[in-house]
Amino acid sequence: MLVLTRRLGESIAIGEDTEITILNLDKKQVDLGLEVPADVTINREKVYMKDQVGNVLSSASGVINHIKE
Repeated sequence: MLVLTRRLGESIAIGEDTEITILNLDKKQVDLGLEVPADVTINREKVYMKDQVGNVLSSASGVINHIKE
């Protein structure tokens, strides 16, 4: 894991078309601004993991239904 230190208002560039800016700092929270291409999906980790589990369960259900036939 790459760990970078940034101050309020500073940014991190990822590739040529993605930029993350520190918008606000609080004791327990950081507000990030993300500039990414329109075709890039951004999710919180919890939402992403929930979607991944749903995809696995959906695939497994399809396999089970196929076996039953």
